[in-house]
Amino acid sequence: MRTQIASRIGSVVLAVATMIGQPAARAQGSDTVAVANIPFDFQLGSQMFKAGKYSVAVDNRYIIRLQGDRQSGLLLVRWNNTNKPSATGRLVFEHCGSHYFLRQLHLKDSADFVTAAESKEEKRAQMEQLALNRPVAPGGGSATEVPVLTASR
Repeated sequence: MRTQIASRIGSVVLAVATMIGQPAARAQGSDTVAVANIPFDFQLGSQMFKAGKYSVAVDNRYIIRLQGDRQSGLLLVRWNNTNKPSATGRLVFEHCGSHYFLRQLHLKDSADFVTAAESKEEKRAQMEQLALNRPVAPGGGSATEVPVLTASR
C-alpha cells in the first residue's frame, strides 16, 4: 500500500515538474550534489531523458532534481544509510529490457544514499520482459552504475 502511494505521489511530482519546466527548475535554490555524464537514454517515472550530462540537486529530504541542458525532472526518494562511506560517487540505474530507470544516488565519502521506488513504468517494463519469456532479476533488472564526475556536499 505504501509503495503504491509513493508511486502515485512520484507520478504527480514528475507531472508537475514536467509542466513547470526548466526556468522554474533553475530559479529554485537547491544544492547540486553531483554531476554525471549518463551514456544512455533513461526514465524518471514516465518522463524520458536523453543521454547527456546532468546535475543532481537535493531540493529537500524527499525530492532530488536532475537538470540537463534541455530537460529537468524531479524524483521522489528516501534516504538510507550503509554505515560505511561509499568509496565512489555514482548513480545506479535498473536496466530492464531496453529501458533504464534511475534508482539510487551514492555520494563519495558518505554512508548516506538515496533510493527511488519502482515506478509504474518500471513495473510495466518488467511485465513486458516476463511476457517475452525473458528472465527478470530480483529487484526488476540488472544494475548499471554511472560514476559521478564531480560532487559537493
